[in-house]
Amino acid sequence: MVGADDSELRQLTVESSGGGEHAVAVLNGSGAARLANVTALAHGAAENQALSNSATETSLRSVHLRGEGGVGIGLGNRGAPGVVTVEGSIIGGTTVSVSNDSGHEVHVATSRLGGAIDNAGGGVFRCAAVYDDSFQSRTRVARPPVRV
Repeated sequence: MVGADDSELRQLTVESSGGGEHAVAVLNGSGAARLANVTALAHGAAENQALSNSATETSLRSVHLRGEGGVGIGLGNRGAPGVVTVEGSIIGGTTVSVSNDSGHEVHVATSRLGGAIDNAGGGVFRCAAVYDDSFQSRTRVARPPVRV
């Protein structure tokens, strides 16, 4: 599934069962996009990414993102820095829940992040009412790569 500028994806389940090098369930690569009530699962490849994001403005509300197996990433931010807002969602990966390689500003509220957080891009990463798979609070995320 590929996102478009100024678009909204709602009420959808997407599964990518790769094989080979990469499995990406949703590719969001332009302008402003919103995802609401979307479930995305990627598995079966060397790198599995539920949502690969390089958009400048992304809003995620009530989404469930999961990257399983190999290098598993729930949400991967790459490309030109932008702003990602996550609310009421579950994001997980066997390797990291969120990979922020590009300096995106990420705001996460009332959500579960299952897996480490990689903020190698050094962007602002704010959490409010965020918890992990053990229901332990994640109140802040430090700079490059860290598990909190």
